[in-house]
Amino acid sequence: MGKTITESEIKYIPKADFKKRCLSWEDFKKKAGERGVKIIDTRDSVQKGFMSQSDEEALDGVSIEQLEKFRAENKKFLAALGKRKIMSQSFDMLQRHVIGNKRYKNQTLLIVDQVGKQVRWLMYQLEAAGIKHYYFLDKGAFSVIGSQAYGNM
Repeated sequence: MGKTITESEIKYIPKADFKKRCLSWEDFKKKAGERGVKIIDTRDSVQKGFMSQSDEEALDGVSIEQLEKFRAENKKFLAALGKRKIMSQSFDMLQRHVIGNKRYKNQTLLIVDQVGKQVRWLMYQLEAAGIKHYYFLDKGAFSVIGSQAYGNM
């Protein structure tokens, strides 16, 4: 988290506390419709189905078909979250642009990663920053889309 800490300073967050912050897809969508909510997509470009033109041209027909299906499902996934602008932030930039930014301290944050594992570590940073209103999509975008773009590459 950007600083050296001693073992006595470590506050372990039990898995049960983490699970309380994980919302089902239906609850996540519902909360996304509330006023003042900020949605943050932490997936990297590959996880969102973006690749270079040369990499895409190198795919075989089946892989291209799977990638296009993923992209269509990803587009539906994002559209289901409403007309709000979804902030795309890598984990590296999240600390600087969101967690370290006072304007987000009292805002409700809805955070989605690829499979729901990276956000567990993110919870430590959110707690350390004093952010109280945040939730994760349980099992990440994969739980809704059902496939991963990079599985096709």
